[in-house]
Amino acid sequence: MSKSSQIVFVTGASGFLGFWLVYQLLEAGYLVRGSARGKKLEGLKRAFAGNDRFEAVEVADVITSDLTDAFEGVHALIHSAAPLVGRADTEAALKLAVEGTRNVFEAAEKAGIKKIVVTGSLATYPNTFVPPPWTHGWGPRDFNPITLEEAKQQGHPGFVYIAEKTITEKTALEFGRKFTDTDVIIICPPFLYGPFAPGFEHVATDVNSMSTNEYMYGLVVPTHTEYPPATSAMDIRDTVRIHIAAIESDVSRSLPVDEKRFIVNVFGRFSFQDAIQLLLNKRPALKTRLADPTKAPAAPPAEYYAETLGLERIEEVFGIPVSSYITWQQTVLESVDSALALEKLWQTSAL
Repeated sequence: MSKSSQIVFVTGASGFLGFWLVYQLLEAGYLVRGSARGKKLEGLKRAFAGNDRFEAVEVADVITSDLTDAFEGVHALIHSAAPLVGRADTEAALKLAVEGTRNVFEAAEKAGIKKIVVTGSLATYPNTFVPPPWTHGWGPRDFNPITLEEAKQQGHPGFVYIAEKTITEKTALEFGRKFTDTDVIIICPPFLYGPFAPGFEHVATDVNSMSTNEYMYGLVVPTHTEYPPATSAMDIRDTVRIHIAAIESDVSRSLPVDEKRFIVNVFGRFSFQDAIQLLLNKRPALKTRLADPTKAPAAPPAEYYAETLGLERIEEVFGIPVSSYITWQQTVLESVDSALALEKLWQTSAL
């Protein structure tokens, strides 16, 4: 079956990652169906109004919605929908991880979907609870030991997010063991940055819509002092490439179910101090807008992070060359340029 006749379904299609997935899948020649809800659904429809190969569908609640019609005729599923850190309360986030994932997978099985790619997270690996050095390579069977009970007790958004993603990944693997004729692949990226996909302005209504790119936008906010707890990162466009390559991979089918989980980190010891200095050098016109570099975190000691993670294994299974990834310098510059362009659109529309 050719790409032009294959439907790929993307959950969370209005998000930073989901929107890029839709855009790149369409560019690759696929038919794409993406889910969103409320105002985001209408924005998604407007963004791709000129492309008859895309269909936006409403999934009001991934936990309870009947997905039969949404999944009809679908060849492959990319499950990228998930609340960001702090965007959902503890109970809601954990319920989504358990019941939402099961509902999606059960509907996929009924629809006969035999290729599923899940967006996991590097945070589901053990580094949060294991003291440094963290430079050893974790394998696909290594998980963060956090439990549902611990996440509920802690109540901290970061712990809730880790638990939510860990449960989602384990639920996906459980499904893969039960239905061995379905190729279930989990991609576990770090923090994602990069420019917004063309048309994203139709679904991005405020700074919160920027997702993790809000940290990049913060680099041009003089009062900005809040940064993510980890320096591991990569360009969102490379993450999208990996997801699409996973859909197309035949090699993955021969792997044991528990080895279909792929950690990835590209930037290694990425530093926001270095990012601000880069902007000072390459975007001097922004000098008066830049955040204070002395209040930005420097790169952690070398023993905390490997320079990269998982790239050789991804090349082996999905065919993406280790040397082909976007550099942190390009990502920073294009992220900030894109965020400022979006800011300008908001300012213009407010007039």
